[in-house]
Amino acid sequence: MPSFYLNFSENTSGIEVLNDEYHHIVNVFRHKKGDVLSLINGKGVKAKGKIHEITKKSLLIKIDEIVYIEKPFNKVACAFTLLKQKNDLFIVEKLTELGVDDLFPILTKNSVKQSSENTIEKFYRTAISASKQCNNAWLPKIHQVHDLSGVFNILKEHDYLPIIASEIIQKSTLMKFLENSSEKKESHNRSILANKTNICIVIGPEGGFDKSEFDMFEELDIEQVTISKNILRAETAAICAVSQIMGIFNG
Repeated sequence: MPSFYLNFSENTSGIEVLNDEYHHIVNVFRHKKGDVLSLINGKGVKAKGKIHEITKKSLLIKIDEIVYIEKPFNKVACAFTLLKQKNDLFIVEKLTELGVDDLFPILTKNSVKQSSENTIEKFYRTAISASKQCNNAWLPKIHQVHDLSGVFNILKEHDYLPIIASEIIQKSTLMKFLENSSEKKESHNRSILANKTNICIVIGPEGGFDKSEFDMFEELDIEQVTISKNILRAETAAICAVSQIMGIFNG
């Protein structure tokens, strides 16, 4: 059963629902008084409640059950290039379903699409819709658009280890890098699991990263890995990479 996204706390006993979610509950899903609904607040809280009253502009839900969902100690994020034809919205949707913590939209040398005033708002609405559909209690934080060089400072501020998804560097796959780091818990200073390292996979545009950007990765000593033996579309690469990271963290 899809959830409804509402602003409520763990101590809530009743919620008044207005505007968009009222429309979804009453007019789209046609719920009636007495129906039981699944609710999320995007901050780790799931609830079940019963519709107590419906008026022409609002409804009242009485809460019967509230559960707080703990997050894993390792955080996962994705920095992805803005894409045309709503493919970046697809990335936001699917990575929200997978349970990423942060999304960092970026601009690179080969980016075709540029940021607009409503870019983040569109991403935010897409994330909410995806959270409701998959009953994800945690809504990812969607950051402002940054250029590629600037995003590494932002990732450092948020305690993320960046990893570049590269089509050129063949020395290590993402899975080998994660598994090898995890096996060296006692000695490896970048051990992923032992040090509770937060990972951000960085995905380039359809045309790939520019040579000057690869030079920057080398200069900054940022890990570069391959995620597939095939050349993937940007949106596929994002989903593939995050799935591999989640598999290691949840294994």
